[in-house]
Order: sequence, then structure tokens, then C-alpha cells
Amino acid sequence: GAKLALFGRVERAGHDSVRLTASLVDAEAGTGIAEITVSDARFDRLADSLTVRVLRELSRSRPIGAVRTASLGTGSLPALRAFLEGERHYRRSEWDSALIAYQRAIELDSTFSLALYRAGLTIGWQSMSGDSLSTLYLTRAAAHNHGLPPRDSMLIVAESLTAALDQGPDNANFWRFYRRLYATTAEASRRFPRDPEVWYEYGDVRFHWPAFSNKRVMREAFNRSIALDSAFAPAFLHPVELACQLGDVRGALEYVRGYLELHPKDIYADAMRLTGQLLDRRKARSAGVTALLDTASNDLLLATIVNFDGWADSLETSVRLARLMSPQRATLSHGDPHTFMLWMGSALAYHGHLREAWQRTADSISYVAASVAWLGGVPADTARIVFGRALTGPLYPRNLDAIGAPWLAQRRDTVSLNAVERRADSLWRASRAPIERAFAKYIADGARALTALARGDTMTAIHGLLALADTACSRCALYDIQLAQLLDAKKMDGEAGRLLMRDPPGHEYPTDGMWYLYRARLAARQGNKDGAARGFRFVHDVWLDADPPLQVYVREARDALKISSEN
Repeated sequence: GAKLALFGRVERAGHDSVRLTASLVDAEAGTGIAEITVSDARFDRLADSLTVRVLRELSRSRPIGAVRTASLGTGSLPALRAFLEGERHYRRSEWDSALIAYQRAIELDSTFSLALYRAGLTIGWQSMSGDSLSTLYLTRAAAHNHGLPPRDSMLIVAESLTAALDQGPDNANFWRFYRRLYATTAEASRRFPRDPEVWYEYGDVRFHWPAFSNKRVMREAFNRSIALDSAFAPAFLHPVELACQLGDVRGALEYVRGYLELHPKDIYADAMRLTGQLLDRRKARSAGVTALLDTASNDLLLATIVNFDGWADSLETSVRLARLMSPQRATLSHGDPHTFMLWMGSALAYHGHLREAWQRTADSISYVAASVAWLGGVPADTARIVFGRALTGPLYPRNLDAIGAPWLAQRRDTVSLNAVERRADSLWRASRAPIERAFAKYIADGARALTALARGDTMTAIHGLLALADTACSRCALYDIQLAQLLDAKKMDGEAGRLLMRDPPGHEYPTDGMWYLYRARLAARQGNKDGAARGFRFVHDVWLDADPPLQVYVREARDALKISSEN
């Protein structure tokens, strides 16, 4: 079943040397690709020379996944050998072994850009988050990014930009780097449309930095990568989550099977096996799966729960997994105690368990707490105390997006909204950082629009919210959902369509159910029965066991689905 084959012979060449003659063959076509002859007195150097020649020959005619290159950027053959060993493990997502090999290559050649780049990516997979050592490797890779082919150079540039973005929106160049990252990967895909890793990078960038993309685009990029190189294991991981979010459970299971067929040996392999069982409704509640979950490490739970992010799963698998994570469980190499709070609070809120989510997040995860209050999950007096602390606390960005201004507009609290506006204007005047100034302007303008809403001037509020810059605040999804509510009430379908065609904010925001509700209502008004059914099905499933304030929407969805099925 091999597509390529290497044949050869070894013979004496003089008194102390050996000649190696090799034939590289396209086994499928039955044709020769190249004839290679190398001579040396040492077998290790002979093998290294042959390796370099084979890679160069292959790079002339085809992409070969992780090692498609004409110049690997090192003059050290031992470093090259270590790097290629790392590539073998990387392709199988064997992260520990891959990192050891890459670090050995770096020890042999500290300027080996591709090895530095791969080491950074490998640590990123191991940590599941922005890791300082990963960032260091990627930054060093960019510093030594000289003399490489354009394809490799562009991939290194892309990952160095993601390392810079991991510093967060406080980086003054955040949005400039963001747009450059998209442009770099788009240009790479244009220039190398048959390269599987280029398409993987294209999808991975948009998966982690989704401001200018959507889930279907991401999934298609991963699908292209898999079609070009079905043995490149990392390309199967993120599509599982994307398929679930798009309601394609069968597709998610196909990605799981494709990944496991490569026989990976990392934490993700165990997570994929568990994910496959949890996606199978016949097995999800079985005694075997329950026993496995009862003994699962935090690492395994965390690697599994990501596959259920942002999915309207009526079994509430993400809640089930999050409730099992605790500091008392074995291992937590991929997070800290705050990780438990984040996943628990987000999962509970996403599935409508508002009161419990508030208890776990009110003092720590501001954007979740603000959304929970807006959805009616806590008494007004309780929410007012928490938002009041943020309103009177130190003047810095986190306190401004923690206030829950849309909730204040619901309560017609113009006094507090005016205070938000003043504080945001003060931050705008005091700051010299462009990103912070843009954020402060967003909050101030948003507060002005919401003040109009609190006073009963809906159209002024709509126009003010429509004018907000959608990249100025990365955690202000509640402003969008407030706008969607107003557009839905006014039946302003053109504006609502342009807003709701975007992907909803995501699993960290409990308002996704409302996003799909407004999308379903819009589709129903426009006669789009399939679109309406998808939206109402999401609302029904994601909030099936939600707190009482959300059950009115579950009933609406159930009634709409019943009508749809009868017609």
C-alpha cells in the first residue's frame, strides 16, 4: 500500500569508502522519480546525505506534509536527523517524543528555525494554551527565519504572529498582527494549494483567532488538509469540535475514527476514544463510560471537554465533564485551579443553569456573570451589588466590561449607565495605548446607546449599537445580543440578518441560545423552514433542563418544531 518506495544497493568504493546507489520510485504509477548516488567512508554521513537528497528530490514534485522543503535551514546533519525524528512523532501527535527530538536538534544547532518552530507548536499542544516556553521557541524561530523556502518561512511567520497575539489585546499591535496573520495564511494557501500543512495552518489560525472567519470555513480548511495527507494526525483534532458545533455528530465520529486509525499515543488519543463513546448516545450513560469518567485525570477530562464546547447537547456532556474536574483529581498539567472555575462556570451557564453558574463566576468571570444577569438568572439586588463593585473599583478595562451595561439598561438604571459612560471617557482620555482607547470608546459609546434604550428611545439605541466597532472589545458579546434582541423586536430583518449570519460568540457565553433563537425567528419570518428548524432545535436542546427563566424559550422552540414537523 505504500505510495513511494526507496530501493538501493551498497558496494565498496576504493579502499575505505562505500558507495550507495538508490532509486526513488512512485509505487502507484510504477515510475522512477530519481536515481541518487552518494559516497563516504562513514555510514552515518552516508545515510544523512541520502536523506537530504531524497527530501530535495521529493520537494520538486509534491507536498510531503511536515517535511516538504528544498532547504531545511541547517548545516548540521545530526540536527537534521533529530529534526526528522521529531517530524515522525509530530505527525502521529506523539508530543513528548517529538519535543525531545526537536530539542535535541536545537541543542545541535541553536539557529535551526524549523526545529524551533516545531518545538513551539509541540509545547502548545501539550499545554493547550499560550505557554511562555512555546512563545519563546516561536519567537526565536522567527528571529532565525532566513534563507528558507517561502512556504516554510510563511508558516513560521504565521506562528510567530500567533505567539504575539497570545499576549492579549493589551498589545498595541494586536489587531494589526491579527489581520497580518489572516493575510499570511491566505497568501500561503493561494501559493501552495496542494500543501496539507498550509491548509492545516489556515484552519488552525482561524479556529483560535476567529474574529474574521466562521466555523464552516475552518472545517473546510481542515478537510482539505486531511484530503491531501490523511496521515497528518493534528488535522483531525479541531474538526471534531467544529462538527459538533455545526450539528454534525456523524461527521465528528468520522474524524474521531480517522484520528484513532493513525494509532496516536498521546492524551488526545485517550480523549478521542472517550469522545467517541460520549457521542454515542447508547454508550454515553453506560456503566463502562461512567466508571472511566470516575477515574479520569483532570488532563483527560480537559482534553475531552473541548470537543463539546458550544454544542447544543441535550445530554449536557460538557457540564458532566466539568463537574468532575477538581484539584483533588490526578494531574493538572494543562491548567490551574482557575481552569476548573472557568470550565464549570461556562458549561453551566451555556446550558442555562444560571443560578449555579452565577455562584461560581460572579466574582471571577465577569463576562459570564453579566450574561447570566441579563438572562434573568439572579435577583436584581444581587447583581447590582456585584456590578456596583466594578463600577466603583479601580479604573481599568476589566472593571468596565464587568459592569453588565446591557443589564443596567434592562433595569432602566440611567444613573449607573451615565457613570459607566464617564468612567469609560476618563479611561479614553488617560490612555495612550490604541487598543485600550478603542475599547474605552466602545464602552462609552455603548453606554450612551444603552442610556437611550433605558429612556425608551429604541431606535437611537439600535443605531448607536450598530455603530460600535466589532473588534474593539473581545468580551462584549452581550452588546451584540442586546442589539439582536432589539432588531428582532422591531422586525428589522435586514440588519438582523447581517448581524446573525456571524457565528455566535461561543461556549464561554451563555447567550448563544438567544442568538439561535433570534436567528430561528428571522428564518421563520423569511420562510426558511430548514434554517428555522435548526435554530429552534438548538434552543430546545441546549436549554432543555435550564433554569425557569429560560423555559419560555424552550416551549417556544418546542411549539415551533412541532408546527414545522406537521407541515
